[in-house]
Amino acid sequence: MRDEKNADKVTIHDPCSVRFEVGIHDSVRKLIGNRGRQVEEMAHSGRKTLCCGEGGAVGALVPGLTANWGKLRQEECAGRKIITYCAGCANMLSPLAPTAHLLDILWEGENGRAKVAKSPFTYWKRLKMKTWFKKHVPAAITRERTFTGVQEPKKGTVTKLLVFLIFLAAVIVAVKTSGISRYLEQDILRTWIGSYGALAPVIYMLIYAVAPVFFLPALPFTVVGGILFGPWWGVVYAITGSTAGACTAGAESSCGGEIA
Repeated sequence: MRDEKNADKVTIHDPCSVRFEVGIHDSVRKLIGNRGRQVEEMAHSGRKTLCCGEGGAVGALVPGLTANWGKLRQEECAGRKIITYCAGCANMLSPLAPTAHLLDILWEGENGRAKVAKSPFTYWKRLKMKTWFKKHVPAAITRERTFTGVQEPKKGTVTKLLVFLIFLAAVIVAVKTSGISRYLEQDILRTWIGSYGALAPVIYMLIYAVAPVFFLPALPFTVVGGILFGPWWGVVYAITGSTAGACTAGAESSCGGEIA
């Protein structure tokens, strides 16, 4: 049975995403007051508002927090109708207490709530709403983000790109046709690097560092490092060489990105 004495009393749940937007808080309360509703604040409102339980996917990570927040909100509203201005908050709080969205109060009437759409229809409705506002609301300023995708090409961009591609193709062809790839065979590679004696670790790391630039596979170098220098120093030299190679490849990629 409806309590006529408290029929016009409502409380407001401020979404935590606008926790510090005092101007929005005041505007919402003014709109509700103009509808003849008496606002009685909960203990946690405005800057001290609580999350409804949906924010940050808390319900999936720590369900206990969501349940505790919902229980606290249920206690604080003390049977009064909750009015919020976030669709997510309205959906989360409506099973716990009588809840209405601000737009329901302003346009639909609290006894004739519009059916809440579910994903993916929410995105379609959002697009329709934006289109309607653009046609019917003569706003001086809008916050819609537009991206034209038009970018002024830099001088010589195409030429530099072609030169880079030709150089890259020439390097690949040279590696394939000169017989350098045969040095990737483990026995030959081990004999060649080992012939440098004390300089073998340095030569090994240098080769490992430049290998990515020439699109050479890292596996043969890793295996040879373990055979030549043992499991401990082989790993140390391989990691050092691969790190240097990653930096070299990254610098090469950065140069290519600037050209493009």
